[in-house]
Amino acid sequence: MYLSINHYPEITKHSDPQRITRLAKPYLTTPAIVYVIHSVVLVALIMIDTTSVQQLHPFILKAGLLITYLIAMHLVGINTWQRKQFLSHLDDIKAKSEQSDIALAQSSLFNYWQDYQVAKTFIITAPNYSRMHTFEFGYLSLCENGEKAMIRVLEDENLASNQLKIAILNEQVIPAVITENTNVVLTLAEHPINGSICKINQVAKRKFTANQLSINFTEKLVVVEFEQLPQELSLISNVINPQTNLTYQLKLVAVDNQNYVVYKILDDNISRPLMSADLIVFDNDKKQRAHVLGFSELASHFGNHYPLSGGEIR
Repeated sequence: MYLSINHYPEITKHSDPQRITRLAKPYLTTPAIVYVIHSVVLVALIMIDTTSVQQLHPFILKAGLLITYLIAMHLVGINTWQRKQFLSHLDDIKAKSEQSDIALAQSSLFNYWQDYQVAKTFIITAPNYSRMHTFEFGYLSLCENGEKAMIRVLEDENLASNQLKIAILNEQVIPAVITENTNVVLTLAEHPINGSICKINQVAKRKFTANQLSINFTEKLVVVEFEQLPQELSLISNVINPQTNLTYQLKLVAVDNQNYVVYKILDDNISRPLMSADLIVFDNDKKQRAHVLGFSELASHFGNHYPLSGGEIR
C-alpha cells in the first residue's frame, strides 16, 4: 500500500523526486463518481441517528466517522485510480522531467511577451558566452542583491561573440537602478553566466503620422520597420526568424509614409508567434532585414503602445 504518491517506486528511484512529483500532479484527477460517493456519505452522516451511542457526543462521533472515511478514500485513490493515471502518463512525465523548467514554460512565455512592448534593450558582455545555443528565455539577477527578473534574448548579428542583447520583461521587479557596468548573472539553458551591462538602448518613441490607413484594425496585423527600405515589396512574402529558424508567411497590407510596413500573418497554429523586437529576414534574393515594431492588437491596450492606434501608425 502506498501512503502518498511520493512513495511510488518510479518517484523514489528518480534523481529528482520533488520535480517528478510536481510534474505528475496535473495528471492525477478525481473521477466524477467519487464526488457522488462523497455527497451520499455526507448526507448519510447528517441523517444517521447516533443518539443511542451514549459514550460519545453525536457530533464528535459523526466527525470521527467523516475523518475516517476521508482518510480511507484518500488511500484508496492513491492506490487505485491515481496509480493507474500515473502509470498511463509515466512516459510523458519522464520526458518532461528531463526538460528544464524554462523549456516547459516556453509556450506560456510566448504569450507573456507577445503583447509586451520592448522599450529598452541591454547589451551584456559575458566572457563565458560565445554564441552558445540557448533558450530564447532565461533570467537575469543582480550580483548585489540576487533579485531575479525574466529576460528574453534578442537576435543581433552585429554583436561581438562574447556579447548578447536582452530585454527584461519587467524591470521593476528588480528594486535597483540598472546602469552601465552593473554586474549581473544570466541564467540561460540552466547555466549561470557572469557578465556586465555595457550598453543600454532606449527605444525611441514613435511619432504619429497624419496618414490614415483604410485597413481592418480588428485583424491580427504586424508592423515592421526595414533596416533599408526596399524599392519594391511582394504581395505575399515568406520571412525567417533567424533566432528560431521558423518561417512565416506575410501578406502586404499597407505602407506608411514613415516607412513602416503593415503585414497580415497568414499562418495558422504557429508554434512560436512573432513578437515585438523580432528580427525577420525576407526569403528573397536581397535577403531584406526588418524588425517587428508591434501589433494592431496593442491599439486597445492602455499606455504608450505602438504602432497602431485609431487607424494610424505611430
